[in-house]
Amino acid sequence: MQKRGIDSKIITLAKENKVNPWLLVASSNNKNYILDNILMETEENMWAYKKIEELLNEIYLLCKKIDSEFIVIIFPDSTQVNKSHFDFCKKCKFNIDERTLSSNKPQRLLKSFCGDRNIPCIDLLSYFKAEKNKEFYRANDAYLNKEGCEFSKNIVLDFIIKNSKL
Repeated sequence: MQKRGIDSKIITLAKENKVNPWLLVASSNNKNYILDNILMETEENMWAYKKIEELLNEIYLLCKKIDSEFIVIIFPDSTQVNKSHFDFCKKCKFNIDERTLSSNKPQRLLKSFCGDRNIPCIDLLSYFKAEKNKEFYRANDAYLNKEGCEFSKNIVLDFIIKNSKL
C-alpha cells in the first residue's frame, strides 16, 4: 500500500483498527472507487448497477412469494453529505472531488427501482444534508458514528412503523 502512495500514518492506523482497512484495499485497487460509485458515469458502473438491480429483483420476488415485507433504506456515502471526509479520502489515495456533494444518482436509481415495484423506500441523503454541519461518520472511516446511528435510527424506525403491514 505504501508503494501505491498511501500515507504510512493511515496504514499504521489501519493496523491498529482505527481506520477501516477495506478502504485502503479499495483505493489500492481502484482510485476512482468513490467517484465511480457515487457519480455512476461509466458504462461499467451502469452494468454493475443492472446486476445489483437483478439481485434486488430476485429478493423482491422471493419476498412476494413468501408473503414477506421488503423495505429499502438508502444510506448516503459520507462524501455526498459534506466535505469533512475529503482529506481522509485523499490520504487513502482515492480520487475525490466536489461533484459527489451534488450527486444523487445511486439514490435516484434505487428509488426508481423501488417505485416501479411499490417497494417502500427511504433515502436518507436529504435528512443527512439537512444536518450537514453535524458529523455523522466516524473519523477515518466511511461508516456512521454513534450520533449518525442514532440520527438514522429515529428516521428509519418512524419510516418502518408508517410503512409496515404489521
